[in-house]
Amino acid sequence: MPTTAQRQAGPPTRRRILAVGLLAGTVSVAVNLVIRALVLLLLDEPEVPYPLVLPPVIEFTFLPSLLGTLLFLVLRRRTTRPVRWFTIAAVAVVVLSWIAPLVLFLRDEITAGVLLALLVMHTTPAVLLVTALRKTAVRVAEG
Repeated sequence: MPTTAQRQAGPPTRRRILAVGLLAGTVSVAVNLVIRALVLLLLDEPEVPYPLVLPPVIEFTFLPSLLGTLLFLVLRRRTTRPVRWFTIAAVAVVVLSWIAPLVLFLRDEITAGVLLALLVMHTTPAVLLVTALRKTAVRVAEG
């Protein structure tokens, strides 16, 4: 009878990768909501800046995590080094995602504090998802 370690040897299943991606997305939403709450507490203005309105924070945190997970599944089938290519893609997407907050800042539509929060909030899902998928892929490969 195979042991648990022997059963886990080999690549992670699609179901496991999806579960890890969904968990990373959910944790990312929670972290970004905490960041949002802290920024709103520190703002002098009673009005919430558009980029920190609640629905977009949740949507634009969770959906990229889900799409990233699906991308990882595709890369896993198409490349020999999916973790490496996924990490490169995640970095590229994060850098591109910083353009919109930077434009808002340069137009004086948001403050430097809100800009910093948005940059961190855009980075959070990528860091959590890359870390989670790397650990899942490496842990199972070592198993």
